[in-house]
Amino acid sequence: MEFTNLELKDKEVLVLEDNIVAKRAVQRALHMIGIKKVHMATCVDDTKNILRKNRVDLIISDIHLEEDNGLDFLKSIKESSRYKKLPFIIVTSDIAREEFDKALQLGVSDYILKPVTPEILEDKILNIFEVQRP
Repeated sequence: MEFTNLELKDKEVLVLEDNIVAKRAVQRALHMIGIKKVHMATCVDDTKNILRKNRVDLIISDIHLEEDNGLDFLKSIKESSRYKKLPFIIVTSDIAREEFDKALQLGVSDYILKPVTPEILEDKILNIFEVQRP
């Protein structure tokens, strides 16, 4: 199944996910919707290196990481003069109301509940970039 959206083909996405199965699912879903340039990270330190070396159009991050806190990472991105306008989607298997409220206060662009599907991911990304569905 291939959804390729030509409007998304030049986008670069950074994915922060420490679960290998979830990481593969997000990467596969991104490829299915036409995003081929995907940078994968398992910890916040990796994301900093990727951001320093690459142009990134969107961050997708789990909020419950084993070594790091996804909300703290969101906060650091939104406090950065260089990255504060960078769209940011949080991904989680569950989210407490207070976590969701904090993410909204910090400036999250959207959220996705796991499991991530290509259809849901495409809808969220098209909405963020204000692209019409093909």
